Amino acid sequence: MPNAVNSVFVCCNKAAGNNARGDVARAIEALGESALIWPCCWYLETAFTVSEVKLGILRAVGSVDPLIVIDATNHEAAWQNISFESAQFIRERWKNGVVPSLPRRAIARSNSRNEPSAE
Repeated sequence: MPNAVNSVFVCCNKAAGNNARGDVARAIEALGESALIWPCCWYLETAFTVSEVKLGILRAVGSVDPLIVIDATNHEAAWQNISFESAQFIRERWKNGVVPSLPRRAIARSNSRNEPSAE
């Protein structure tokens, strides 16, 4: 395992099953230090790449379960079973350095709390 530490977010929507979330949590914990942020979303400190993290978790998620792994350190992402539209949206913006704009409802919500607008 390399020495670099990557800040990685792992989000999946594991279908219900016997200890489904526990299987995913154990797979993530085997890859480094982790914390559950909310159900089915973890922060992971690991020396593995996004592709290696994805492969390490695939055994615990089902063949149709959505999964996305985002490396905030190296600006990389890997996923499976997300919609074509979502994948295309990410691909078009990720490498071009464009920050995806917030959905209008998120902008309205942030403005109602006197936070800066995304526009």
